[in-house]
Amino acid sequence: MTNTSSRPRRRGSKRNQNGVVPEPVQERAAPTVDALIEATIRILDESDEPSVRVDEILDVTGVSRGSLYHHFGDRDGLVDAARAVQFSRFIDGDIEAVRAAFEGAEDATEFARRLRAITADTQRPERIDRRLRRLEIIAATRTRPRLAEALAETQDRLTNAFVEIVEQAQARGWVHAGLDPRAVAVFIQAYSLGRAVSDIDANPVSGQMWESLINHVAESALLTGTAGAVASHNGE
Repeated sequence: MTNTSSRPRRRGSKRNQNGVVPEPVQERAAPTVDALIEATIRILDESDEPSVRVDEILDVTGVSRGSLYHHFGDRDGLVDAARAVQFSRFIDGDIEAVRAAFEGAEDATEFARRLRAITADTQRPERIDRRLRRLEIIAATRTRPRLAEALAETQDRLTNAFVEIVEQAQARGWVHAGLDPRAVAVFIQAYSLGRAVSDIDANPVSGQMWESLINHVAESALLTGTAGAVASHNGE
């Protein structure tokens, strides 16, 4: 079942005709919306957008055509809503990992060490497809206003989740207080997604070299007094 916090925010039925991804006004409609989005995401995960067919979605979910159009306006509205949820899921797990690293650390050095482990996980070769899919969704917003609005709301939620963690780390003195929390939050997301530049390169940067650079920059520029301690602990 879809996490309701991942669904694009409700805007009301009036704006459905103006290109906003529509959602149900009443909570009782949430299971219907969830079922339609989940079925669409399954197709998107396995194939691509042209493979999303309304008849197939209706057969799988048992939802009526009228209900689909009521909640999403049309097929493209459903695809846009599903893309926003799919995009969110690509990074929700990373947010929880960073939050757990913060909550489980006793000091800045341990926090930095835990962040290194998260960085190593996010840069695994198995994550290449995830990075490229995120870029695919971002690029699609250039010509799709509904998707752009849905994704803007989703990205705002994701960034705010990182901001909350950064602010708490600053309060503990683990992240430099003079840094803007939102800028730090965007940087954390950007260095992971940015690896896609190397993913498509004929001569890609090695994972070890990329992780080493990320750790050096993060610990030198963001964290307070941890780079030397962590590097020493890891034999660097």
